[in-house]
Amino acid sequence: MTVGLTATLALDSGENVMDDPALFPPRLRPFAEAHGRALSTLDTTSLSWAVLAPPAGFGTGHEQHYRLVAEPVTREQATAQLPHALYARAVTDELVTPTVHSRRVVVVPA
Repeated sequence: MTVGLTATLALDSGENVMDDPALFPPRLRPFAEAHGRALSTLDTTSLSWAVLAPPAGFGTGHEQHYRLVAEPVTREQATAQLPHALYARAVTDELVTPTVHSRRVVVVPA
């Protein structure tokens, strides 16, 4: 399992978060594109993998519960507020009892 990057999430509009300069600084696009290539590489392997991406509001909020949402995601889901501790719980839960297989999800407040 790996930690994902919000910028590479596919939105339900057909774009990625990084395509919207209001959501992601264009100067950081090469970094995001590199993460996107890593995901494409995972798709070509026979490994059992999962990517858990935090939303853009990572590190804020006071929510107590989370849910995992597969792509494409709404703009609201991609920009949700999620405390660090809740994201850490989602990662730990997924390590102990895997539910995501060969795909990427975003961790959002429930």
